[in-house]
Amino acid sequence: MSALLEVRNLVKSFPGVVALKGVSFQVDEGEVHALVGQNGAGKTTLVNIICGVIKPDSGDLIWKGEKILLQSPAHAQRLGIAYVTQEGSLFEKLTIKQNIIVGSEPVCFGFLINWQKASQIAQNVLNVLETGIDINRLVGELSFGERQLVEIARALYRANRLLILDEPTSGLTRDETEKLFRVIKKLRDTGCSVIYITHKLDEVFSLADKVTVLRDGNVVATKNVNELTPEELIRMMTGRDIAQHISESTMFVEPIIEIKALTTPYLKNIHLTIYKGEILGLAGLPDSGVEEFMESIAGVRGVQRGEISIGGRAVKIRSPAEGIKHGVFYAPKDRRRDGLFLPLTLLENITSSSLKQHSRFGILKKRDECAIANNMIELLRINPPRLHRRILFFSGGNQQKAIVARALTSGAKVLILNDPTRGIDIGAKNEIYDFLRTLAAQNITIILTSSELDELLLLSHRIITFYRGEISGEFVRPFSKEQILQSIFGEK
Repeated sequence: MSALLEVRNLVKSFPGVVALKGVSFQVDEGEVHALVGQNGAGKTTLVNIICGVIKPDSGDLIWKGEKILLQSPAHAQRLGIAYVTQEGSLFEKLTIKQNIIVGSEPVCFGFLINWQKASQIAQNVLNVLETGIDINRLVGELSFGERQLVEIARALYRANRLLILDEPTSGLTRDETEKLFRVIKKLRDTGCSVIYITHKLDEVFSLADKVTVLRDGNVVATKNVNELTPEELIRMMTGRDIAQHISESTMFVEPIIEIKALTTPYLKNIHLTIYKGEILGLAGLPDSGVEEFMESIAGVRGVQRGEISIGGRAVKIRSPAEGIKHGVFYAPKDRRRDGLFLPLTLLENITSSSLKQHSRFGILKKRDECAIANNMIELLRINPPRLHRRILFFSGGNQQKAIVARALTSGAKVLILNDPTRGIDIGAKNEIYDFLRTLAAQNITIILTSSELDELLLLSHRIITFYRGEISGEFVRPFSKEQILQSIFGEK
C-alpha cells in the first residue's frame, strides 16, 4: 500500500509543556491505524495538527507524496480529512439533518439550500451506520450514544480519504459498536484510511492493521497489530506492567440507601437496598433506566412516587446540591455539558465540591486546597500537572480525571459514577479501580455504571440489571458475563 499521510518530526510546544517531541509516523491508503497512549501523551495535539486546527512549531506533513501546510480545518476537509472529536461538536437546537450538512450544504441556484438533497444525504449516511434515527429530530433530544452516531455520520459525509475517530465507541451499545466496526471495515475496503484513537485495547486488536504508541510526546513504536500481545502494548504505553485485580466477594449487612417503590416517567416501582462499603454495578441498555435511576437518587431528576432513605432517614433530594448535603455525590457521563466548569481552572474543578473542607470561618485555606488537588493530580496522573490552567485546555481524558478527582475529594458517603473511566488510559484506570476499592474498604458506597461491561465485572461486589425501566436481575459474585448480558436483554 502507498502512503496517504506521512508525519515527519512534528514538534509542538505550549506554555510550560512540550506536547510533541519530533513525532513521525505514516498512514497508508486503505488502512485502519490505531493511535494509543496515556492521557497527555500527545494524541490530541497530533490529530489537531493533522486536521489543521493548530500549526506545528516544526516538522512536516506529507499528503499523497506532497508537502502540505494546512491553513485551517476547512483546508483539511477539502483534502478529504474529517475528525470526530471525543467531546462532540453538535448544535443541540438544530435537527440531525441540519447538523450533518452544516458547513457543506448542498445548494441550488447557486445560493439556496437544496433541502431535498440534504435529506437524501443525511438519510444515506445514517443508512451506512445502520441506524433508524429520524433525520428531523432535534439533536438536543438524542441520547449520548445517538449523538455519537450523528457525529460519525457528519464526518462520513465530509471524509473520503482520511477519517479520524477519537474514542468513537464511547457511549455506544454493543450492537452500535459492532455496526460501527462494519462501517469502518467497509471504508477500509474502499480505500479510505482511518486513524482510530482508543483506550479500549480489545478494539485495537479487533479492528486495526497497525498501531502507533505515543508516550510523553514521543513515538515509542509503530507495529503491525498481529505482531503484538495486549501485555506488550500496555507495556509500551505505560512503561510498566499492569496487573488487574478482581474485587472479592463480600457480605454486606448495614444499609446506607433504601429505595421503596421508586417511580418516575422512566422507572417502574423500583425496590432496592444498597449497603455501606459496597461497590454496586448497574448494567443495562441505553433506554433501560440505569442512568435515570442514578440521576433520581442524586437529585438530577424528579421522583413521582416512592421513598428514598439514607442512613435510615427518609429524604427528598431535589437537586445535586441537596444530594451533596445528604452525602451523595453524582459524577455525570457527559463531562463537557454536565460535569465541568469550563471557564475555571483545573484546581477549581477538582475542589469545587469540597470547599468547606478547606475553609475556616468562611475563609478558604488555599494551601490545603492546593495540597489535596496536587494529591489527586499525582494519583490520577493528570497531565500537564498545572493547577491554574483552564480545564478547557486539557485533553478529554484529563478532563474526565478532574471529574473523578472531584468525586473522590467530595467527602461523600455515596459516590454515584456514570461511566467514570470514559476516555481514561489503562494505567490511570487501574489506579482509579484501586482507589475505589480503598474507599469501599472505608465504608464509602460506590454506585457505578460503565460502557465497558468488563469493568463492572472487575469492580462490582454486586450487579443490578435494568430492562425497560425495571430491575431485571440481581447478581452477586461469582457472576458470569453471559448471565449479565442475558438479563440486560430481558432474557430470564
